Amino acid sequence: MKAKHKPVPWTIAYYASAGNESTSHYSVKRGASTIVRTTSEVATEEDEANVMLIVRACNVHEDLLASLRELTQHAERYGGAPKSATKMWDRARAAIAKATGKEETT
Repeated sequence: MKAKHKPVPWTIAYYASAGNESTSHYSVKRGASTIVRTTSEVATEEDEANVMLIVRACNVHEDLLASLRELTQHAERYGGAPKSATKMWDRARAAIAKATGKEETT
Protein backbone atom coordinates (compact mmCIF):
# COMPACT_ATOMS: atom_id res chain seq x y z
CA MET A 1 0.00 0.00 0.00
CA LYS A 2 1.51 3.32 -1.06
CA ALA A 3 -1.26 5.66 0.05
CA LYS A 4 -0.67 7.56 3.28
CA HIS A 5 -3.27 8.11 5.98
CA LYS A 6 -4.46 11.56 6.97
CA PRO A 7 -2.06 13.22 9.39
CA VAL A 8 -2.80 13.17 13.09
CA PRO A 9 -4.19 14.40 15.39
CA TRP A 10 -7.59 12.91 14.72
CA THR A 11 -10.62 13.93 16.76
CA ILE A 12 -14.09 12.65 17.62
CA ALA A 13 -17.34 14.35 16.65
CA TYR A 14 -20.89 13.48 17.72
CA TYR A 15 -23.87 14.23 15.48
CA ALA A 16 -27.60 14.06 16.16
CA SER A 17 -30.23 15.25 13.70
CA ALA A 18 -31.84 18.35 15.22
CA GLY A 19 -32.00 16.82 18.69
CA ASN A 20 -33.44 13.57 17.38
CA GLU A 21 -31.43 10.80 19.04
CA SER A 22 -32.80 8.25 16.55
CA THR A 23 -30.33 9.43 13.89
CA SER A 24 -27.14 10.00 15.86
CA HIS A 25 -23.61 8.82 15.12
CA TYR A 26 -19.94 9.36 15.99
CA SER A 27 -17.28 10.30 13.45
CA VAL A 28 -13.50 10.21 13.48
CA LYS A 29 -12.35 13.51 11.96
CA ARG A 30 -9.25 15.31 10.75
CA GLY A 31 -10.22 18.93 10.47
CA ALA A 32 -13.38 19.08 8.36
CA SER A 33 -12.73 15.65 6.79
CA THR A 34 -14.55 12.58 8.06
CA ILE A 35 -12.25 9.57 8.17
CA VAL A 36 -14.77 7.02 9.44
CA ARG A 37 -18.17 7.07 11.12
CA THR A 38 -20.19 4.63 13.14
CA THR A 39 -22.91 2.72 11.32
CA SER A 40 -25.38 2.19 14.13
CA GLU A 41 -28.74 3.88 13.55
CA VAL A 42 -28.45 5.27 17.08
CA ALA A 43 -25.03 6.00 18.57
CA THR A 44 -24.23 3.69 21.47
CA GLU A 45 -21.71 3.73 24.30
CA GLU A 46 -19.85 0.99 22.43
CA ASP A 47 -19.69 3.23 19.34
CA GLU A 48 -18.19 5.98 21.48
CA ALA A 49 -15.66 3.57 23.01
CA ASN A 50 -14.71 2.29 19.55
CA VAL A 51 -14.07 5.73 18.07
CA MET A 52 -12.13 6.73 21.19
CA LEU A 53 -9.90 3.67 20.77
CA ILE A 54 -9.35 4.43 17.07
CA VAL A 55 -8.41 8.05 17.76
CA ARG A 56 -6.11 7.27 20.70
CA ALA A 57 -4.34 4.47 18.82
CA CYS A 58 -3.85 6.50 15.66
CA ASN A 59 -2.69 9.62 17.49
CA VAL A 60 -0.01 7.74 19.45
CA HIS A 61 1.03 5.23 16.74
CA GLU A 62 4.14 7.03 15.47
CA ASP A 63 5.33 7.91 18.99
CA LEU A 64 5.09 4.30 20.13
CA LEU A 65 6.91 3.04 17.04
CA ALA A 66 9.71 5.56 17.53
CA SER A 67 10.07 4.53 21.16
CA LEU A 68 10.17 0.82 20.36
CA ARG A 69 12.69 1.40 17.57
CA GLU A 70 14.96 3.36 19.91
CA LEU A 71 14.78 0.64 22.55
CA THR A 72 15.52 -2.19 20.14
CA GLN A 73 18.35 -0.24 18.46
CA HIS A 74 19.87 0.59 21.84
CA ALA A 75 19.74 -3.04 22.91
CA GLU A 76 21.33 -4.20 19.65
CA ARG A 77 24.02 -1.50 19.71
CA TYR A 78 25.00 -1.69 23.37
CA GLY A 79 23.95 -5.18 24.34
CA GLY A 80 21.53 -3.68 26.83
CA ALA A 81 19.08 -6.54 26.69
CA PRO A 82 19.83 -9.39 29.07
CA LYS A 83 19.30 -12.87 27.68
CA SER A 84 16.23 -13.21 29.86
CA ALA A 85 14.63 -10.32 27.91
CA THR A 86 14.92 -12.03 24.51
CA LYS A 87 11.18 -12.73 24.31
CA MET A 88 10.41 -9.11 25.24
CA TRP A 89 12.64 -7.77 22.44
CA ASP A 90 11.18 -10.29 20.00
CA ARG A 91 7.68 -9.04 20.91
CA ALA A 92 8.81 -5.43 20.46
CA ARG A 93 10.22 -6.20 17.00
CA ALA A 94 7.04 -8.11 16.09
CA ALA A 95 4.91 -5.15 17.23
CA ILE A 96 6.94 -2.80 15.03
CA ALA A 97 6.52 -5.14 12.06
CA LYS A 98 2.78 -5.47 12.68
CA ALA A 99 2.27 -1.73 13.11
CA THR A 100 4.18 -0.91 9.92
CA GLY A 101 2.50 -3.61 7.82
CA LYS A 102 5.70 -5.62 7.52
CA GLU A 103 4.45 -8.53 9.58
CA GLU A 104 5.50 -11.95 8.35
CA THR A 105 2.59 -14.19 7.43
CA THR A 106 2.78 -17.87 8.21
